[in-house]
Amino acid sequence: MTEDAQQNKEMIRAWINAYNRQDVHTLRSLFTSDVTWNHQGSIELSGIYSGIDAVVDDFLKPGWALYNPGTLQLSLVTSLAEGSTVAVEFVATGIAAATGRQYRSPYGMFVEVAGGRIREVREYVDTQHAKEVLFG
Repeated sequence: MTEDAQQNKEMIRAWINAYNRQDVHTLRSLFTSDVTWNHQGSIELSGIYSGIDAVVDDFLKPGWALYNPGTLQLSLVTSLAEGSTVAVEFVATGIAAATGRQYRSPYGMFVEVAGGRIREVREYVDTQHAKEVLFG
C-alpha cells in the first residue's frame, strides 16, 4: 500500500471519529470546499449534496437528528484504499428518535480524496430498513 493510500485510510478513521462526536468543526475541515455527497436511495435524506454547508447542514445534521441524542455510532468494519479512492464498510447503530427502535445497518461508501480531504462520497445503505426504523 502506498503512503497516500494509508493516509487516505487514516483520514477516513478521523472522519468516523469526528462523526461519532458530532464534531462539526473537524468534519468541515476534512472536506474540500466543493465536496459532493451522493446518498443513494429514496428516503427523505437521499440525494446529492454539493458543498460543505449542504453536506454538513442539510445532510449530516438532519441525519443525526433521526436518533436519540448520544446513541448513534459508526463502527468501522474495513477500508481498502487504492490511489485516491477509499472503499469503506461500517455499521451504524442507534435508537431512532421517531420510533424508539434500535437501528443497526451496514453501510458501504466509496470516498474520493483530493489533497488529503474528502472530495466525493457515494454512500449505499438499505434505505427500506432505514425508512421502517428511522422514519416509522
